[in-house]
Amino acid sequence: GILGREITPRLLARHPDARVLAIVRGRNHGQVAERMDEVQRYLRLYWPEVDLSRLFPLPGDVSRPFLGLEVEVYRRLTRCVTHIIHGAASTKLGLPLECAREINVNGTARLLSFAEQCLRLARYVHVSTAYVAGDRVGRITEEDLDCSQGFRNGYEQSKFEAECLVRSRMNRVPVTVLRPSIVVGDSRDGHTSGFATLYYPLQRIRAGEVTRIPGDPDTPLDLVPVDHVARTVERLLTDSAAIGGTYHVTAGEGNAVPVRRFIETAIWLAGDRPGRMPRFL
Repeated sequence: GILGREITPRLLARHPDARVLAIVRGRNHGQVAERMDEVQRYLRLYWPEVDLSRLFPLPGDVSRPFLGLEVEVYRRLTRCVTHIIHGAASTKLGLPLECAREINVNGTARLLSFAEQCLRLARYVHVSTAYVAGDRVGRITEEDLDCSQGFRNGYEQSKFEAECLVRSRMNRVPVTVLRPSIVVGDSRDGHTSGFATLYYPLQRIRAGEVTRIPGDPDTPLDLVPVDHVARTVERLLTDSAAIGGTYHVTAGEGNAVPVRRFIETAIWLAGDRPGRMPRFL
């Protein structure tokens, strides 16, 4: 995904003796190979100096038994894996709760079970989300999790349940939890490998298909560039002081962008007429 493509080259660059094993979901080996070819083209474009010979795809699926791997491969990995970054998740906000749980909660449970069997494990980084806070308002600290909040969709609730599961294993697994907000493109030139989240509605606005938006135009959007999140993951992965810690990776108070300004800027950058600006209701 968008985050994995930015974490991987940083790991390869910083740790020249490391091998990076990527679990890649696909219906068959051919589909996995196609996905990895596309990933490697992306990495060669933006990270031409990185040695990709140390990146190994593993056809699998975290929501299946043994992570979708062959049993012998699974057992062999428990003897050699030293660090785990769990970024596999469904981010579809409209996904029914049970479907979101299958990937986000059950997948986390299976990966935690794998982590507990890893003989050499030094760290397990769990990529959660700032939106485990649900419908809470006001100041929310990294220590806050279950505060009897409600949730707006299955994504928020399933990620909350997954983080609760991770926290329950902290006495057995060397966990670090990261909570990004809305992850967008690179801070330097805006490039991205995915166009979900905010990109889709922007495309519809530019096409003139969205003329009205229900809500307050001053509603803040907390956007965080993917390179900032990737650097944070890469740095905390080997910081022993981060074990047991939870970190908000967000723009934060004072840096969030009002939604009207965000849309106006996007329209201006696209060279479109101001008339494309939808009305807020």
